[in-house]
Amino acid sequence: MKRLKKLSILLAVLVVVCIAAFCMNRYEERKEEIKNTDEVILALNNDDVNALSFSYSDTALSFHKSEDGTWLYDEDAAFPVDSDMMDKLISIFNSFGASFIIENVDDYSQYGLDDPTCTITLSTADNDYTVTLGAYSTMDQKRYVSTGDGNVYLVSVDPFDTYEVTLPDMIKHDGLPRLTEADSISFNGTIQNKSDDTSSTDNNSSSNAGNSTAEADDNIAIDYTIYREDENTFTYCADDIYFTNNKNDGTDEILALDTAKVKSYLSTIGSVKHTDYVTYNASDEEITKYGLDTPELTVNVTYTATDDDNVEAEKSLKLDISTVDDKHYLRIDDSQIIYSLSDTNYTSLTSCSYDDLRHADIFTADFADVNRIDIGLEEFTYTFTTVKKDNKTTFYYNDEEISIDDLKSALTSLSADSFTDEEAAQKEEVGITLYLDNDAFPQTTIKLYRYDGSTCLATVDGKSIALVPRSQTVDLIEAVNAVVLGK
Repeated sequence: MKRLKKLSILLAVLVVVCIAAFCMNRYEERKEEIKNTDEVILALNNDDVNALSFSYSDTALSFHKSEDGTWLYDEDAAFPVDSDMMDKLISIFNSFGASFIIENVDDYSQYGLDDPTCTITLSTADNDYTVTLGAYSTMDQKRYVSTGDGNVYLVSVDPFDTYEVTLPDMIKHDGLPRLTEADSISFNGTIQNKSDDTSSTDNNSSSNAGNSTAEADDNIAIDYTIYREDENTFTYCADDIYFTNNKNDGTDEILALDTAKVKSYLSTIGSVKHTDYVTYNASDEEITKYGLDTPELTVNVTYTATDDDNVEAEKSLKLDISTVDDKHYLRIDDSQIIYSLSDTNYTSLTSCSYDDLRHADIFTADFADVNRIDIGLEEFTYTFTTVKKDNKTTFYYNDEEISIDDLKSALTSLSADSFTDEEAAQKEEVGITLYLDNDAFPQTTIKLYRYDGSTCLATVDGKSIALVPRSQTVDLIEAVNAVVLGK
């Protein structure tokens, strides 16, 4: 009997608790009402905002406008603030709308607003506006937000996606133009000799083309200028528009650069990653510390740019590059910002000697300009003639039509393994004279000499140019034999 009485009492208590919980839940539902809304909860004009601060985790940043409208970092007026980044941060609140509104909120902790993810304060001449960002509802894919009006909002556009930045993200970086062409490029300094690169000066060479002279096995002093000349009267390659003057023993020789390589170098300048700065307000001591008082390499570029009004103007760009304790640094146009430069970008920017940018191909003319070929092979000379009609060239040998495709491929595939001005000292393997439809350069002669087991020495018009793979020479000889001997 007593046991039954106890169970009755417990059951009565449970009923009372359930009723109380139900009533409390109904009370809370009545108290906190969730509604759909398309309300704009904050509308600020970028021009009206004169101060902005925000904080999250261990980051706290604040900025204000100066009298001239320039944004300044509160902690250091020397910091170059990116005004575009400031506009991006503020523009979120140009028309900041909500999807849901929760009214009559007492417990902000359930929305993560007692300990906000981020707090943002924007100031105008008349008011301060504080926006606190609470928890993120993964179910709704929305952020809980408070503007201090007693309500909580669910917003589709999450401000934290934009405000999760640090001070380096706020810097106005020095601009690098996207260059496709230049009027001139000058190089001055001492760069590493990339002796393993196919476009590098051979260690056996004393080449000083472009005033680039090997001072040691690992260094090349470089001091030359590339200039642009659209009306090419200097070479038989129609694509050549970039040239340099090589002063050697009092002579002044005009040398062509590979246009594609020069343009690739210019493109490299525009794509250099320069976001990792080591200082944004370099002192004289810091400029010296990072080796930029005497740069390893200085690159000066002049180029023509068109403004928004389609007016052309000549502009210039200077890059200073240094290496200290195996780390590379970049300074742009005497800026106070010094950047850390990656190994990859450093290598790309310092690959700028004459040998880096000259033609690797031994034959650079357009093969369509060829109207006759004389080939010296062993003690024989073979002549291939042409008939040109309707933009079609037909080759003949001993008055018989021949296919020249393999010979053309072998000739145009000749390419430098390394450059050299070393005189030929061994037997000539093959010599080819090509007669061209070019008034300024009616012919050119290419000869290949034995050098060692893997390479041959190539000369063009009597001047030593490069070492080429012996396999390419063999391909050329076999292509000649295939025509004249029918092999």
